[in-house]
Amino acid sequence: MSFFESEIVRNEASQISDLQKEIINMIPKIPILPREERIEYFDKMINLIERQKIFYNRLSLSDDPNARELKNQFKQAAIMLGMNAQHLNMNEIYDDFIQSMSELRQQTLDGII
Repeated sequence: MSFFESEIVRNEASQISDLQKEIINMIPKIPILPREERIEYFDKMINLIERQKIFYNRLSLSDDPNARELKNQFKQAAIMLGMNAQHLNMNEIYDDFIQSMSELRQQTLDGII
């Protein structure tokens, strides 16, 4: 069975897609959202990034050529966003994103932003 035929993979990809759509719909409203909804936004972002990290690690463990291709596309996207190609570690990138979202969430809780 190919990587993308797995029910677990298909379900996770669907959940990631649904979460991305929710987040995209929230983005234009962030400046006017009440604090509780901004915190919810950051919670969703953290959830999304954690799911993406798990999905990426599943890709990394797969021998499926299509999975390898998608993994390479993720890396290329990171490089296009300005990440250093020589020292590209996707797990560190995901961890940094989670840390940034957690800090923004805390600043929102503290009333700083």
